[in-house]
Amino acid sequence: VAAGFFDAFGFISHLTIQNNYQQIPEQFQEIISKTKRLYGCDICQEVCPHNSRSKDMGEISKIAGDELDLKQVLSIKSGQEFLETFAGSPLMRAKKTGLQRNAKVLLGLAGKKKEQVRKSV
Repeated sequence: VAAGFFDAFGFISHLTIQNNYQQIPEQFQEIISKTKRLYGCDICQEVCPHNSRSKDMGEISKIAGDELDLKQVLSIKSGQEFLETFAGSPLMRAKKTGLQRNAKVLLGLAGKKKEQVRKSV
């Protein structure tokens, strides 16, 4: 990547929302885990001085995952249950499999077999 340009494929928002991989690449898992971002990343919005006079940013942490119960996310069994839980929210964009993949990363369960995840939840 050239100076002054960003590689969007390494952004937390790309990896947790638009990433179509089964797993998040290992080199990014620790970073995402440290940020505790289940979905997206609005750190840029949180620190931008222009946003200091905009609407309340409290909703961002809820959407990004700071307030979501990761074990609850992993316990969702069906697409219907996912729809009932998150209908109308931006979290629908990641789909059930993407959101659960992200929760596994945050809980240190990425790459684990289903049986291992069930025992940890």
